[in-house]
Amino acid sequence: MSQFQSPPPPAGFAESPQDGSFQQNQQNMFQVSSHPLALLFLILFKGGALALYLLGNFFTNNFILLFVVCVLTLAVDFWTVKNISGRLLVGLRWWNEVREDGTNEWIFESRD
Repeated sequence: MSQFQSPPPPAGFAESPQDGSFQQNQQNMFQVSSHPLALLFLILFKGGALALYLLGNFFTNNFILLFVVCVLTLAVDFWTVKNISGRLLVGLRWWNEVREDGTNEWIFESRD
């Protein structure tokens, strides 16, 4: 008889007692998330940029306006992912420091 135990089930899954197989819990990603508000804004900004890109011509034929608003939406999405969602949801931060001699140093941090 083996003394080894099976590994714990992945997040969002529960082990079925009768056959040992994994079954997905009926929880959505907002219930499982540690920061649902950060996740909501992450989805809103990405979905907003995509919807604007795909459906923008239904609202206006001004390409320049659509381009500028789409780029601004993607910039806000990038800022949110880099500074808020990355830190709160997955524990990653990064930035660039310029040294006195003009060289760049990229600094990456992760939560334990």
